[in-house]
Amino acid sequence: GEGMETLLARAKSTPELILAGGGLKAEFVPRLKAAGIRNFHIGSAARLNSSFDEPIDPKAVACWVELTEN
Repeated sequence: GEGMETLLARAKSTPELILAGGGLKAEFVPRLKAAGIRNFHIGSAARLNSSFDEPIDPKAVACWVELTEN
């Protein structure tokens, strides 16, 4: 996504200060983690049908936890 290069550039000096989110997709996580980013906000990706109008989906949360763990 959009903003990836900005995040990666900022991660060179202070990766611990970055909270990656806002359109975060699973496919982006390996590249972000390789840059030292360890903080992620998934928003609607944690909900059924990826909708804020839906309840939290425990399976989706579990998948994201596994994906983002160090």
